[in-house]
Amino acid sequence: MRWARGSTPAHLLCPTASCATSHGGGGDARPSSGALRCKGEVINLSRRLAREAALRVLFQVEVGHSDVHDAIRYNADELGLDENARSFAASLCLGTLQHQPDIDRIIEEYAVDWRVARMPYVDRNILRMAVYELLFADETPASVAVNEAVELAKLYGDRDSGRFINGILGNVVRERLARPSE
Repeated sequence: MRWARGSTPAHLLCPTASCATSHGGGGDARPSSGALRCKGEVINLSRRLAREAALRVLFQVEVGHSDVHDAIRYNADELGLDENARSFAASLCLGTLQHQPDIDRIIEEYAVDWRVARMPYVDRNILRMAVYELLFADETPASVAVNEAVELAKLYGDRDSGRFINGILGNVVRERLARPSE
């Protein structure tokens, strides 16, 4: 399901509406281990669903003014998250919201000619969550965080969202996470 930039995706605002796509973007063929590979990194599919739940929560909190804890509980139940995935989704949501002012400044630093407030709700919340994972949480390799954000953008954003998000996050990774040369 795609929508015009700036319009409201009903399945994010109202989680009772069923998602028109399968989780993970196209097809639901999952390896028996429940993991995929991304540039040599293992992607845990329960974490992929946790990120999807977290995006839905951030959207509902911003657009629908939902209580974050109620939205986490509801979306975790809707997506059938296990305890580890629930905990990961909650940490993404709460961490992103806690650091949101700093995260928004970082996004604006790398989003040429874009203010966060003018970005579509979905794009800005994917960016917020990914920047939180990249710069404030230590659990996820950068390549996985960027790839997962791009996959969410392809699933929930418009046709340009994936490239837009990949460009901004690529710059964040290059400039903020670059290793000093020896």
